[in-house]
Amino acid sequence: MLTPQQQEAANKALENFDFRDDLHKITADTLVISGKYDGLNPPDDGKEVARLIPHADFVVFEKSGHAPSVEEPKRNFNVLDEFLRSGAEAVRQH
Repeated sequence: MLTPQQQEAANKALENFDFRDDLHKITADTLVISGKYDGLNPPDDGKEVARLIPHADFVVFEKSGHAPSVEEPKRNFNVLDEFLRSGAEAVRQH
């Protein structure tokens, strides 16, 4: 978890890092993963990104912050494995 000072510094570093207007150009099936407790990229932001990308799916890792691959490695592996093997359709049902 980030301290308030770290959160502020991270937000300032990313102020002009906004590609939302271009996300509709992505043509590949896309999986967007957010950690429920991510203060840097909260789940609402992940939902927005997924909504802006055609054929994107969104998954929230309920026990994670900013690093779901470290905080929930088994679930991360399973979700990614299923996505890569079966495509986005399988993840929607996960």
